Amino acid sequence: MTRTLRFEVRAEVYAAWREVVRLERRDVDRELSEEEVLMNLFQARLRGPSDEGRSNYQVALVQCEDCRRVYQDARGERVELSPEVIERVACDAQHIGRVDPAESHVGLRKASQSIPPAIRRAVLRRDGGRCTVPGCSNSLWIDVHHLTFRSEQGDNGMGNLTVQCGAHHARIHKGLLLVEGRAPDLRFRYADGTEYGDPRKSPAGDQDREAEQVSSHEAVRSALVNMGFRAHEAKDALAAVRSRFAPGAKLEELLRAALQEATSPCRAGKRPAC
Repeated sequence: MTRTLRFEVRAEVYAAWREVVRLERRDVDRELSEEEVLMNLFQARLRGPSDEGRSNYQVALVQCEDCRRVYQDARGERVELSPEVIERVACDAQHIGRVDPAESHVGLRKASQSIPPAIRRAVLRRDGGRCTVPGCSNSLWIDVHHLTFRSEQGDNGMGNLTVQCGAHHARIHKGLLLVEGRAPDLRFRYADGTEYGDPRKSPAGDQDREAEQVSSHEAVRSALVNMGFRAHEAKDALAAVRSRFAPGAKLEELLRAALQEATSPCRAGKRPAC
């Protein structure tokens, strides 16, 4: 579910906003939406702890035992989280355990981390304390990302961990940005499989084509998630059918192929020989 923010501002404030958007797109990714720019500003203000060993997040979520939907309390309002947000936060979080009102303080454990502090510090030093996506210089709000997701039994080995800014980390978990290889030797690709280069060196004429491809893949991914597939299942299905379609393929064709892939016996684990 989305929420609406509406502001009426003076001309100089609007001019400053446009300049901030331009700078963020220059320094992070030229395809950043205004929502992603706004989130970057929020994260810069809410930047995590100064200790590099500590994760940016503490996870305290409320999950319905019947429908399995997950919520977070946000200053008195309960907000539902999408599956990819949960996976992304779990990559690099502090876990404080169950916080049910009925739970006694007896048996409560100390907070633990997705990634041990020593390993997290080592990864940040190896990657220079900044996002590893080509062309991105963001170092204000960064997460350590599991290349093989934790939900897919990804471990905390150095080769499975890389530093991502909030915007690119979110795109990876949405399936809009693909990462191949073992850290630090990584290859980044767009959702349609094309090479992801330095955005400041890419021809301006390619921007509309890339934006259209990203929009199509995001629509298909969202459709699969709304059908009940997990975020990483939708991402994997898209990755499997990507090579079959040329840029500009019809959305319906892409969705049909991805749905067929997601429900195939091999992917569902119904045939041991697959």
